[in-house]
Amino acid sequence: MGGATMDFPKSFKGNAPASDSVIQTFEQQSGIKLPDQYVRFLKTMNGGEGFVGANYLVVFPIEKLIEYNRGYGFDKWVPDLLLFGSNGAGEGFAFDRCHAAWPVVMVPFVPLEVQNAISVSESFNSLFDSLLKRDLADLI
Repeated sequence: MGGATMDFPKSFKGNAPASDSVIQTFEQQSGIKLPDQYVRFLKTMNGGEGFVGANYLVVFPIEKLIEYNRGYGFDKWVPDLLLFGSNGAGEGFAFDRCHAAWPVVMVPFVPLEVQNAISVSESFNSLFDSLLKRDLADLI
């Protein structure tokens, strides 16, 4: 799903697009410059949820990222991870900000420890393809 556009499964229902000002507000308040591919997604749909293959994916609206990263303790316990979604159960999807490409990892909310993170995709652009190709429940 590289390139300028991304295709999403019909079972994944997206929210209305995020505005440039909402994205800029997040970046200013958090001090985090989001990767371009994720910003493109937000401008297409500001989060959403549904099945992607055998996996359930919830992508949070950008307006909730700071609140959820604080609420789940990501800012305190795993500050190199930026939570952006969940599987609707006990695991979160996050960007691993230690790597330039910001790969996507899945990490249990309890115990919230970076060594429990499981690689999901090389970048946000490949997230949906990765979820379509494998059942992450086999990795938990």
